[in-house]
Amino acid sequence: MSLHCATPIVHRTNSNYGDYYDSQDNCYFELSNHFDTNGCTGLCIGTNSSFSASDPQGSPTELYAVTSGYLSYRKPTNGPRKLVLRLPLELVQLSAHNSGEQYLDLSPSGPNLRHVVYELDTQQSTDTVVRAYIGSLLQQTSHPVREWTRVFEGEDVPARAIGRTPTVGEYLSNPPSSVSDPVGAVLDGFIDGEFELLVTAGDPISSFDSSVNIVFRDSSYTRNQDATDDEPNEPVGRPLNPSYFLYQLLGPNATGTNPVVDLQTAVDRSSNPSLAQTHPLLTILTGQTAQQESYVPLDLDADQPPPPRHRTITTSTNGGALAVGSLRNWHQSLHDPTTTANAEWQIVADPAQSSDDMGKLLVRDSASGNDIDVEYGSSGARRKSVEVYWNRYGELINAVAEAFRLPCESILAIACKESASLLWYDPNNFADSDEMNTVRLEPLDAGTAATQRLLNDPNDGHYGQLYDNLTSSNGANENIPVPWEGSQVIHATSSGNNLTWDVLVRLINNYDAVLASPGVTQTLVSTADGVLNWVDSMYGNDFVSNISATVDHDGNSVTLSVKNPGNIQNTLEDWFGAIADANGNSPPNPPYSANEELSKKQRAFHGFVIGGAYIRRTYNYTTGGGQNRIVDYDPPTIASAYNDRLQPDANTRYGMVMHQNYVDHFPKYWNAAVDLFNQSGSNSIDPDPALRLWGI
Repeated sequence: MSLHCATPIVHRTNSNYGDYYDSQDNCYFELSNHFDTNGCTGLCIGTNSSFSASDPQGSPTELYAVTSGYLSYRKPTNGPRKLVLRLPLELVQLSAHNSGEQYLDLSPSGPNLRHVVYELDTQQSTDTVVRAYIGSLLQQTSHPVREWTRVFEGEDVPARAIGRTPTVGEYLSNPPSSVSDPVGAVLDGFIDGEFELLVTAGDPISSFDSSVNIVFRDSSYTRNQDATDDEPNEPVGRPLNPSYFLYQLLGPNATGTNPVVDLQTAVDRSSNPSLAQTHPLLTILTGQTAQQESYVPLDLDADQPPPPRHRTITTSTNGGALAVGSLRNWHQSLHDPTTTANAEWQIVADPAQSSDDMGKLLVRDSASGNDIDVEYGSSGARRKSVEVYWNRYGELINAVAEAFRLPCESILAIACKESASLLWYDPNNFADSDEMNTVRLEPLDAGTAATQRLLNDPNDGHYGQLYDNLTSSNGANENIPVPWEGSQVIHATSSGNNLTWDVLVRLINNYDAVLASPGVTQTLVSTADGVLNWVDSMYGNDFVSNISATVDHDGNSVTLSVKNPGNIQNTLEDWFGAIADANGNSPPNPPYSANEELSKKQRAFHGFVIGGAYIRRTYNYTTGGGQNRIVDYDPPTIASAYNDRLQPDANTRYGMVMHQNYVDHFPKYWNAAVDLFNQSGSNSIDPDPALRLWGI
């Protein structure tokens, strides 16, 4: 269905918005497509053929800047002309008329809105239209474009003798003697894409004939690697549903942000609407409209923001998929373009390369171009592992992938790399397999202050020594009992060992020196605590407990649900040591009523939730100062983020900090998972993956 709106997202204030409705209440404009529909990645806006009144007064198809920012122009060889509005994260001094600064410190952290792209038509006459609008802004002597915009050196705008690149105002007031039309020279450089110009919220920037596409892109890529310092950044971030940001700007916790927001649109029919009534997209993203379109409506009164949804697509396989996007191209690190690597890589997205390899990771030496082997090996061990894990946990992984909008390959490959190749894993017999029960206990780091604090504690020093004896120099792997028995001694190898599971919980909770990684994704307990807190802040406190999956148990369908983190006292015991009864219920510990098979799947489910949420958090992650370290769905970057710190390291194959074991094995598990999933729809695997990384 088409959605109707009064104006094309933004419009001038103090207008009679009633003119945008006819006597039958038809709106002047309509959204033929929006966000996930029919491949549209933004808002596809055109005039409404049902509108029967005369056109509104003035210029109803004018486009207005939704916020203050830097505007540039693109004239691609193929495709529509584009106006690109960049929110200037780096310019603190512009806070008086810029709504980019407040995006620096979103809480919770998430992908930042960075570009608003207006896709116009392909006609050369569009250049003339845009030129006229921008020329009008340049003629305004009080407009901040003159004060805040610098004109880069170029053929039409030479350097000045003032020791630096001149501002627009300086250039227009004192042009070079060879330039007879300084406004025209600035406009020439702008139309040719040489630099950006500051515009303020509500400035008219162009108009359109019958339709325009407006796309919101996030800050996942900070810079076009091929751009020079003087060129405007390409808007290469991911298309974004802006509900998350609207909540941050207008929701109950946004009191510190509202005073500097100047976003304008017309969604109210009164002649003098307030700012709250004229905020972009509110009528589209809230209430019944959103419910009719089958996505979660924006609720400005909610305690938590909505998730920052990104576009999803449909594949030729069963289930859905997430777009490969630029990952189809040979590339290196996406989160830090300054880092060089020994390799470059791509995701196979073109069936012409090989239809059987769609979604696979290809890696080659960046210097020689020679292929680097990342296949899963002739022995088939990795291929068998991903198949075993999928047969055991496919429904659970699907539920987590759908909840956090992740490709199933990422979760499956992480889990297999972390737990499917070690002694606790039995590929042939689930009853004897303990990948979900095993907790890896790391050795103490001798000589550190954290270790000394434990060993010298008058109450727990004895237990710290027992832990040190247990883990020695190589660490230890111990199975969490089913059901949990806190008084049970861990690995009772001598009569003097009285280190129990309850004591271990206390050591983990109270001492940084004690590092424990339980379950199928082998996430540190301390990391799991942080991940659950992030999920609560990003998605709300009921989000996790609404994740469920139906599994087979003795020929019967049983539903397993993730526990509510708000009811957890101790993460090791209550989360990784959770149990399920014969009906799939997860009773508290105690009383105990554990079904061993379902308890093992319940624990695995919790491990997949932590692993998936960790990947999603890193996908969304931005560091302080506005610099992004974005994983996206890029396999090597997922591995670096999960395995270590997502920091650049030019000495590694992928240019990122990563344990050599991950360098060697994670890409092979990824490709083994892709090979398995490429059989989807052929009755060879069950269930089909819910979400794939796919070549669109």
